[in-house]
Amino acid sequence: MTHRLTLRRRLVLGIVALLAAVTVVIGVVSVLALQGFLVARLDTQLLAATSRSQDAFDGRDEGQPGFPGNRPPPAALLNLPGQRTGTLAGTISGGASQAAVLGDGATAESLDTAQLAVILALPADGMPHNADLGEGLGTYRVVVQEPSNDGDSLVIGLSLADVQATVLQLSALVAGIGLFGVSVLLNGIISLITIPIVIAVAGADPWASMATGQSIGNSIGVLVAFGWALTGPASIAMASVERRPGMFLDSLFSRGAILLPLILVQALV
Repeated sequence: MTHRLTLRRRLVLGIVALLAAVTVVIGVVSVLALQGFLVARLDTQLLAATSRSQDAFDGRDEGQPGFPGNRPPPAALLNLPGQRTGTLAGTISGGASQAAVLGDGATAESLDTAQLAVILALPADGMPHNADLGEGLGTYRVVVQEPSNDGDSLVIGLSLADVQATVLQLSALVAGIGLFGVSVLLNGIISLITIPIVIAVAGADPWASMATGQSIGNSIGVLVAFGWALTGPASIAMASVERRPGMFLDSLFSRGAILLPLILVQALV
């Protein structure tokens, strides 16, 4: 024998599913939008660093023509003004390809064979590409310029670590908000499930009395708060240290004056 879901349960499940889907979509879209924005900004910085390094690579930084077969070493490219810590620079040529990363203290740390192989596998099209350089460096956005007349290419890269950290923080925040939303939904669902049980056990009249008392109590709570929850913290924060105790006592007296007649009204009801 099959049991069909009641209309109430179907409405509850439908609302829960809809809210869950909306929350997931908003969270995913927000994370992807932020990631796209940060990567685009990093690519802009990367192209600026590439343009800055291209003159030195071609030998134009001192008004000289290019030097086929005698390109500047990565350390010279990393020591250019404006290069930040973590910048990757190198050259790819038919002879010997080399690359290094600007570490702390303006030191050039050379890439090992495996890391250099990842760089050599990237297309030389002058566009940013992702390159996973292992545990030590992580993922980089790397530009390999199109080969010059002598077949040499400039390599410039910037780390994605800051972008990934920011996206991870936003993902954690979205997940936390989603869990809070789930807790609110569960609270509502539990209320809908338990109310019929309470009515069946205690009876309709006791439940009506209890619900009425709760409603009156909530209304009195709103009146007694007198807007303090909205304006109080900001007022206290803007006030001087000397005035804060007095303002807090004034709020207690004013709310107490509102509470006393309301208690009498509730007692009569």
